[in-house]
Amino acid sequence: MKRVMSLLMMIVMISFVTQAEFFLKGETNCKLGEYNIVHSSDSYVLNGDELNTYINSHKNSSKTVKISVLKEKDRCRYIVVSEDLSVQYICKKDYFGGYMHDKDFNKLGLETDKEMLELGGYYHQKITTPNSIGLKNYLG
Repeated sequence: MKRVMSLLMMIVMISFVTQAEFFLKGETNCKLGEYNIVHSSDSYVLNGDELNTYINSHKNSSKTVKISVLKEKDRCRYIVVSEDLSVQYICKKDYFGGYMHDKDFNKLGLETDKEMLELGGYYHQKITTPNSIGLKNYLG
């Protein structure tokens, strides 16, 4: 559950970075400690579009998380990839939640490894909120 909440927090921070286009740094409320988010040139290309990609690292962990942002007509998808797990979060005007990858991402070599997925946490994150919440509410 902590892993899922950390991923959710990173996505919210990435949505802030996407709008601001600068580095982001701060403290977490978990054992991972201080986080750093930087823009990455190692991005995915989907349907001819290069996705804005960021790397999230924490002071107390050697692992990093790669987050790519795919803005579409009616939603924004956050593709979250670590060495252990790859999932996506979808943000629409009436909900925000986590999902396994669909066929679009198979061509990028991204699939959700169901054996690495903590099912209780996954189902709890299917819809994190049933309505639209602004960025300030996410960060606050």
